[in-house]
Amino acid sequence: MIQQMQHPCNECKGTGEMINDKDRCGQCKGEKVVQEKVLEVVVEKGMQNGQKITFPGEADEAPDTVTGDIVFVLQQKEHPKQLIIKSQPGEVVKPDQFKAINDEGMPMYGTPFMRRKLYIHFTVEFPDTLSPEQCKNLEAVLPAKPKTQMTDMELDECEETTLHDVNIEEEMRRKQQQAQEAYDEDDEDMHGGGAQRVQCVQQ
Repeated sequence: MIQQMQHPCNECKGTGEMINDKDRCGQCKGEKVVQEKVLEVVVEKGMQNGQKITFPGEADEAPDTVTGDIVFVLQQKEHPKQLIIKSQPGEVVKPDQFKAINDEGMPMYGTPFMRRKLYIHFTVEFPDTLSPEQCKNLEAVLPAKPKTQMTDMELDECEETTLHDVNIEEEMRRKQQQAQEAYDEDDEDMHGGGAQRVQCVQQ
């Protein structure tokens, strides 16, 4: 009985090409590729979050194939630097007010020695309650109450009401649920969901 078996050549490893020992590269050992390569990524000042740094033709390589690119995507990290902001005496900061500090923002890409403005968005926190003494102190510094233009007769016709706290998100969800229930009821009535059906008389 004659048996035929095939297996890759130990010298060329099935590639059909063999490199003499004296001609083989000492680094790749004739494999034509190396396992590791160190790439130096230079992040310039002023680069934006999400900006890409591309190394063309530096992806995983194989002989006789087109090599792809390696792409690095930048992600900004919060800076640990802290600034002390001084306000002018007597200055009032309003809710949602914006101010800026010159030359404390991000560097400009291409001109790293120039920096942008640092914008500050103020959020004013108000106390939940005030004592009578605190109310008097506020009345002393705040503008005077505007005098009402209504007559005594008009004031007598006004109805005094009381404010109460409300969760607006919960109120909106409740209204949407009620509207959906009303829509479902109308849809059932339109399709005869609540009417009695009359059966045909059999002969």
